Amino acid sequence: MLDFSKVIALALTSLSFYGMGVSTLSKSALAGEPIIDRNCRRHERTREVFQQIPLQNQARILTTSSFQVNNKKYSLQLLKFPNSTGVLCLWEPNARLP
Repeated sequence: MLDFSKVIALALTSLSFYGMGVSTLSKSALAGEPIIDRNCRRHERTREVFQQIPLQNQARILTTSSFQVNNKKYSLQLLKFPNSTGVLCLWEPNARLP
């Protein structure tokens, strides 16, 4: 049976991991990170792009996973938009797929 100190230690450890996960998923965009729109297109960070693409149409990359099929490399990205919708983008390293 667990004693009180082990329960407290386990709860604090779980809370720490939860806090790290939330902070990782809610990180703000880096200065050099491109802007990604709803069609999985990347745009350079310029004043004109910020005016053309509204903030609700700018995605944040949550995760990227690479895999290989028939000797071709692909990547799958999960994007999150400010209204909590998610989009999956499939692309080859040198050319994006529709």
